[in-house]
Parts: sequence; structure tokens; C-alpha cells
Amino acid sequence: MDTANQERDDAVSQVKKLEYLLDEIRRAQKPGEGVPSAKETVRPVEAAKVTEKEATVRLVKPQMAVGKMAPSLTTAPNVINGIVRDHQGLILSSVIIVVKDPKGEPVRALKTNKIGQFAISTPLPNGTYIMELESPGYSFDNVEVDVKGEVLPPIEIRAN
Repeated sequence: MDTANQERDDAVSQVKKLEYLLDEIRRAQKPGEGVPSAKETVRPVEAAKVTEKEATVRLVKPQMAVGKMAPSLTTAPNVINGIVRDHQGLILSSVIIVVKDPKGEPVRALKTNKIGQFAISTPLPNGTYIMELESPGYSFDNVEVDVKGEVLPPIEIRAN
């Protein structure tokens, strides 16, 4: 029970952090500017310098998850699920995933479980979505997912 309470407290803390960062982004925008497009990423900069790699964000299509750790196929249409791994293929837990609509607005936020799996809890409306992932010590490409009223196979996302 203590573990569940700790995980809940960690998740609440991470949601508050995400809300704070989103507020910071909105405050930093000049009047008349829109929300950043899906291909842009605005991230807080803790260090004075931003490397070229940090300034560049790639948009990639999802890869189907395979193997014994891949989540099972969901039965509901428009539900995104999958697994997150590091560049060597090891599972990553507690990765924050923000799903954004075509306008760049967050529509879902979730976190991978202890075995690196994730699933949104409610189906998304048909459309194209961008998944942004964050985990200390890892970088990820943004993942573009098209949902069309069909059951989606689990996807695998790997860190760079």
C-alpha cells in the first residue's frame, strides 16, 4: 500500500510539474502568438547553453511493439498503448508522455509503469496526434500517431 501511495504522490508531483511548465510556456509567448506547432518544442533550459541536439526535435512515425514485454492488443479503437525502451532496448519506467492535438494543445498526459508500458485510458477522437516523451537522462523523438477509428497495435518508442 505504501508503494501505491508513493507512486500516486510521484504522479501528482509530475502532473503539477507539467502544469507549471505549460503555464511557463504560455506566459513566455508574445501577444498574438499561437501555441507552438507540433514540430516545435519549447523546453525549460536549466543550463546557459543549448546544444544543437537539444534544439532539434525530429518527428517520427511509431514502430509496432513486438516481443514478450510488448503490451497486448487493445480492443478499443483510438486507444494508444505501447512500451518505452532506452537505446539498448531496456525498458524505461516513469517516462512522462504528453499527447498533443494538431494545434499543439495537450489532450492526454500519462506515465509508463514499472515495466515500461503505457496506455491512454480513454479513446481519442479521430485525427493526428504528437506524443512528446520526457525522462531524465534520455532524449526522444516526437512520435506522430494517426487515429482513424481503428484498433491500434501497441507501439514501441526508443530513446535516442
